[in-house]
Amino acid sequence: MFRILCLLVGLPTICVAAGFGAGLVFETPNDHASTSPATRHAAQERPAPHAETHAEAPAEDADIVQAAARSDETALPKPMLEGRVIRVGRMTVPVRKARSTSYIVVEFGIAMESPEQAQAYGTLDHTIRFRDALLVELTERAKSDAFKGPAIDTEALSAHLRDALAELQPGVEDVLLLQFYKHDVPNA
Repeated sequence: MFRILCLLVGLPTICVAAGFGAGLVFETPNDHASTSPATRHAAQERPAPHAETHAEAPAEDADIVQAAARSDETALPKPMLEGRVIRVGRMTVPVRKARSTSYIVVEFGIAMESPEQAQAYGTLDHTIRFRDALLVELTERAKSDAFKGPAIDTEALSAHLRDALAELQPGVEDVLLLQFYKHDVPNA
C-alpha cells in the first residue's frame, strides 16, 4: 500500500518538476516578447505567418458570419448607453434536440443605471460573477422548452436575464444581447 501511495504522489510530482526543468533548459531568448518600441514596431509591420494560409470560411458557416454581422449593426445604441455598459463576453450554449443540436452564441453586455456603477462593477471579479450568473440562467433555459423552437424570443430572454441579475446585483438596468445567433447541427 505504501508503494502505491508513493507512486501516486511521487511520480506526478517528479514529472511536473522534470517538465518545468526541461522548459527552463530548452527556453530560447525569443520565447518572451520584447517590450522595446523598436521590436513592437517591427512586429506590427511583419505579417502574421498564418495570414497566407487562411482559408475561406465553409459555405455552411457563412450564415453564422452573416448573422453576426447583422447583429453588430444594431447591437448597441452608443449615445444612450455611453459609459454604462459592462461587456461580459461571448458564451455558447448547446441545446440538444431529438434530431439536431442547436448552438446558441450570445455576446452579453450589462447596462448599469449610472456610469459610476458601471465603473465600480466593471472590475474583473464582478464581471466573472455576472458571467457565471448568465451562464447558469442560459443553461437552465436551454434545458427548458424556451430554446427548442425554431425562433427564440430575444426580448423575453433579455428580460428574464435582467430579472435574474437584478436579484444578484442591484443597479442592473438591462441585459443587452450584443450578438445573438443560433446554428443547428444535425446529429450523426
